[in-house]
Amino acid sequence: MIAIFRNYSNTRKVLQTEPATVGKWDIWNGTSFRTRVESGKLTAEEVAGRMHADGKCYTASLFKADGDAYPAVFLEIMLPKQFIAVHFIDAMGRNSLIHHFSGATERPGGLFLTETWYYQFRKAEDEDEIQRLHYRYDERGNIRLRRYDEKHERAIDYEGKVPVDVSGLYEPLPDFGAYESIAQKERDLTTPDFPA
Repeated sequence: MIAIFRNYSNTRKVLQTEPATVGKWDIWNGTSFRTRVESGKLTAEEVAGRMHADGKCYTASLFKADGDAYPAVFLEIMLPKQFIAVHFIDAMGRNSLIHHFSGATERPGGLFLTETWYYQFRKAEDEDEIQRLHYRYDERGNIRLRRYDEKHERAIDYEGKVPVDVSGLYEPLPDFGAYESIAQKERDLTTPDFPA
């Protein structure tokens, strides 16, 4: 994948400019790189590299190929909190799936997939969401599901009855620019059969 260090807005379906992106990082990190990016003294990629080396926050948009209308993946990397949000973007520019990784207690220095959000839309070409599925995982193998039914305006909770093998939900903290592993959509996990 091709990494571009710019924020992606799935509501507006656009990449922010490098100065706007770095300005956001400056707010998160208490830094002041935006003016150097605006003047051409630094690129967003160079600033992101510094943020990564210093254990700070930054974002990256990952494209499958040059010329793609939307990134395939948008990453929010929050190193001080040991947190990475991985947004999977569909062909219409919408979030279709989000993985949240947090610091792993069983494997210090690594990450564990703690939440997954699946979005289902009424039609392939519109924004009308009909259902969201929110899975929560813990390192003991417990799984909980909350199903948000937008049509009937209700949420239904389910909980797995027995722990499952969650060894496939661990990830190492990625090196700068090496996001292929964390950006995997499919994860090795057998989920309980929750009611439809």
